[in-house]
Amino acid sequence: MPLILISEDGEDTIQREGHMRWGEGFVLVYDITDRGSFEEVLPLKNILDEIKKPKNVTLILVGNKADLDHSRQVSTEEGEKLATELACAFYECSACTGEGNITEIFYELCREVRRRRMVQGKTRRRSSTTHVKQAINKMLTKISS
Repeated sequence: MPLILISEDGEDTIQREGHMRWGEGFVLVYDITDRGSFEEVLPLKNILDEIKKPKNVTLILVGNKADLDHSRQVSTEEGEKLATELACAFYECSACTGEGNITEIFYELCREVRRRRMVQGKTRRRSSTTHVKQAINKMLTKISS
């Protein structure tokens, strides 16, 4: 499964939105030492919702820089609360020290995307089968009339 990392800093909006259209799973990352970055998560999620219709995507919320707890501006509880509102998993980690098992975050994202693909595939197959059955029934009804 290919993964693309998109940074809010300096990326062309059109290019970022193109990646959002293509993506099936997203890790929304904020800096625990920067309240402004935390406050950008919800607007970014709203943009994602506008681009990804239906809004059936996999999300994980991550508070980064957990090694800088002494400079924390966003509490763990605030991150957990936002993750609950977004109906997604929540992690805190440090890209600098590796604290919080960053690899596991991406494994979790991939597992959830695969799970959603399987569920959606079964739903699509069922709905296709239902449409075929309905079409056959209509044809049989017309023939027998």
